[in-house]
Amino acid sequence: MLVRTSWLLQIFDVDNDGVLNDKELNNFQIRCFDSPLPAQALQEIKILVDKNTPSGIKNDGLTMEGFLFLHKLFIQRGRHETTWRVLRKFGYSNVLQIKEDFLQPNFSVQPGCGVELSDVGQRFLIGLFQKYDKVGDYLCIGYQNLV
Repeated sequence: MLVRTSWLLQIFDVDNDGVLNDKELNNFQIRCFDSPLPAQALQEIKILVDKNTPSGIKNDGLTMEGFLFLHKLFIQRGRHETTWRVLRKFGYSNVLQIKEDFLQPNFSVQPGCGVELSDVGQRFLIGLFQKYDKVGDYLCIGYQNLV
């Protein structure tokens, strides 16, 4: 379960610095729990993580170790549903597989009509591509995404 949550940090780490800053962590909170995280609660979370996982906080942001620590803590305290809710928001089923309807959502296009990606959608995909083009050759092929 914890392994499945680790890639979520990468999704919300918009500035690609390896940590979730306050804004990124709040975006995660809103996406998963439909409400923002109060500033006081955010600070308390970071204090808790820093106290228990010294490498969990870096540059006042939550690292992968800190992110996983929080989910591990939820599970240890019997709050499994918190982690399950996060996983379900990103299409995981009860057997930790991404559901087919999440990967291929059903939408219909009327005959004679077309579909275009908006400017925002294009910028998103270009940014996502650039994030994972590790060698800067504008090609995301082969092993470079696994290294």
